[in-house]
Amino acid sequence: MLNLAALKKFLRSVVMPLMASCLFLSQNANATKVCSDALGGGEKVTAGFTQKIKIMVYNLNNIFIKEAAIERGDDVRALLKNSDATFKPDRDLAWERRIIKQQDPDIFIGTEMHLIEDAHSFMNADRELKDKYWAFLKVGNDVRGINIVTYVKKSLNFSVKLTSHKDMKWIDPVTHAEYPLFSRDLPVLTLTRPGETKPALIVIGNHAKSKRDSRSDPESNRYRTAQYEAIKKIVEDLKKLHSEVMPIIMGGDFNTDVIKGPEVLPIQNILVSVFDSIKDHAIGLNERVTHFFFDRFGNRQGHQLDDIRVSGKVNVLKAKVVHYEDETGHTMANPATYDARAKQPSDHLPVVAEIEI
Repeated sequence: MLNLAALKKFLRSVVMPLMASCLFLSQNANATKVCSDALGGGEKVTAGFTQKIKIMVYNLNNIFIKEAAIERGDDVRALLKNSDATFKPDRDLAWERRIIKQQDPDIFIGTEMHLIEDAHSFMNADRELKDKYWAFLKVGNDVRGINIVTYVKKSLNFSVKLTSHKDMKWIDPVTHAEYPLFSRDLPVLTLTRPGETKPALIVIGNHAKSKRDSRSDPESNRYRTAQYEAIKKIVEDLKKLHSEVMPIIMGGDFNTDVIKGPEVLPIQNILVSVFDSIKDHAIGLNERVTHFFFDRFGNRQGHQLDDIRVSGKVNVLKAKVVHYEDETGHTMANPATYDARAKQPSDHLPVVAEIEI
């Protein structure tokens, strides 16, 4: 049996260095398991455990890939006759992949992806991205066939469960017509570390109803508001199921000005933009623009339509809008005309945030 002096010596020379090593490993998703195994007893050491994760959201703009269609056995000639299924040019696909490689996100929410084969083909065409991510996509309700894909880096070693909300219904209170509540879907990914039962992070993909007019619903504002009212309820239910401090991320294309749009008021106090979450660092409105709209007279309006929002115990370290670069690596000016915007790989800009959970 150790006397007091020997015990203190043991703590200084063995246990404390081992604890320090465990905390040094804390950016690895397996860190709690490593610490548990090293210290013995089967109890996980979670005190002080933090993990940095980089999140990216990007409206990829109609990713239909010819090779994926051939892989599925689709009639390519029939697809080519359908203007909604025009295959995305290789130049634009390569440009978007280049952005992903530069930003190197751990989790990437992409909107306007066709099917799972397109999601795989998109990444696998580049040797640096091939087999780097797990892809999660469930076909939703969009009539054009565009869906939400969430890529999770394999090296994170999370187990992932996808929950769809595509079957929820909404009855328009004015017309009494019934629609799918989510015009694409609202996929919820629950991410759990190895050996644990409690989720480490919940990631929600969002692609809200577009501003196209619906019957007696100008710009579909009523429809879109109903979606954000439902999202509030879903987030509240997730908090009740897990805990109030459960880290929750929602990202994607909100299809309204996330700063001024009244449709997002239901989630304003429950999900906070990463741009408003960085301690002692204000990000100007002009730095947050992700989309430029051109009216029929050529007038330009810039809005932040894309966002990453957080809830629970999440520490936001950095956030930015990623601007396009030309082939020489120089940052391109924001498009001054509709034709200039059309030369970009997408009409949206990506948003990237670094968080700590």
